[in-house]
Amino acid sequence: MKKYLLRGVTASMMIPLLFLCVQASAQYRQKLHTGINLTTGLSSKASIEGDGKTDYGLASAPQLLFEGTLNLYRELDEGYWLVTGLGGGVAAYNFDYYLPGDAFNPPAIYLFNNGAASRARDLIYLKVPLELERRWTTSRGNMWNANIGASLLFAPPMDVTSIGTVVHDGRIYEYMRVEQNNNNHGRPWFNYQLAGGYAWKLRWGHLLRVNLKLSLSFTDYGSATYRLSIPDKPVATGKYGVSGSYLGLTVGYLLKRAAPVE
Repeated sequence: MKKYLLRGVTASMMIPLLFLCVQASAQYRQKLHTGINLTTGLSSKASIEGDGKTDYGLASAPQLLFEGTLNLYRELDEGYWLVTGLGGGVAAYNFDYYLPGDAFNPPAIYLFNNGAASRARDLIYLKVPLELERRWTTSRGNMWNANIGASLLFAPPMDVTSIGTVVHDGRIYEYMRVEQNNNNHGRPWFNYQLAGGYAWKLRWGHLLRVNLKLSLSFTDYGSATYRLSIPDKPVATGKYGVSGSYLGLTVGYLLKRAAPVE
């Protein structure tokens, strides 16, 4: 009899304890959720230093960038969230030049690079973001947000050598050579970001978000030296760099609904 009585007392104690655990777990899930973010934007043009900007038409222009991250959101206080995660991206770049073909014997054609077609290889990177996010909930359960933070970035080893040649006076003439490093010489670097936007609450409590994002880098993680030459003209040498700063649009899907901010 005592054995059954003890079991009954134990069960009566476990039921409210189990209820409290389930309630605490639900509250915890409200304060912690994940999200997927996809960004497309325009990265800043390459900075060019050196000779030949006039004779060789050296120039650069903004190019497309794509980025994706898987984020973890943790509520710090009412309306304030800590955001971290893991992601990566790919950025195009260009280094434009124009060499007059009639300077060669016989005259050459198509001695130019223009636009994205002039990139030797896209710039690929991995990133670990850390941001502070502020949220404001509307009466309909939708949300405004503002973010500020930084990311630690890495890039895989990648050195690129580009050489351009043409036949001149019966021999092979090298008119262009570019030596490029695409991973900041093996060192990680930081980007700094600002973002803001709006999120719509979906049927299951998830959020669909659209943000405008500005990412600033003060490191040329893609850097190169160049040498350009045409007959009877001074040889042009110099360097250029690609920082990966960009202005873009981010579409995000937040998989768990946070508790409303009043």
